Amino acid sequence: MKLLLTLMTLAAVALFGLPEATGQCACSSGWSSFAGNCYRYFTQKVNWQAAQNACQGLGANLVSMHDEAENTFAYALILTDGCDAPTGEDGFAWIGYHQPNGPFVWSDGSSNDYTNWAENQPDNYNHGYATEDCGHLRNVPSGSWNDFPCNKQIGYICKK
Repeated sequence: MKLLLTLMTLAAVALFGLPEATGQCACSSGWSSFAGNCYRYFTQKVNWQAAQNACQGLGANLVSMHDEAENTFAYALILTDGCDAPTGEDGFAWIGYHQPNGPFVWSDGSSNDYTNWAENQPDNYNHGYATEDCGHLRNVPSGSWNDFPCNKQIGYICKK
């Protein structure tokens, strides 16, 4: 009986081939899949460098975004119960966009092919008090980016 079942399985594989991997199950538990990458939002409030270090400890980087669909997906991760944006800084999350010494770059080294700055951003508003060299997603307007002091403590999104 086992021999018959094995032969039938082999015949089915030979006839139909193995199923193609879709990438939908490639992410570990707690991570969400989108366009071949895995994403995870962390509510723990830390500064930008601590967030990047935490992501790297998981084999990831702070999220980089390269089109509107990816930005929308990343923003959806911080929504409460999948529909309501948290208020104030609870609706903020660090992203990998930062300016260590000059223009903004992604912490994962990927290309600068998309931005979603809110109106009049980046503005380095706190210049003189603290420079705003790190980017974050914010809840108003939904999913737009703002430059922020890197030492502020907010949640973060990792991508791998």
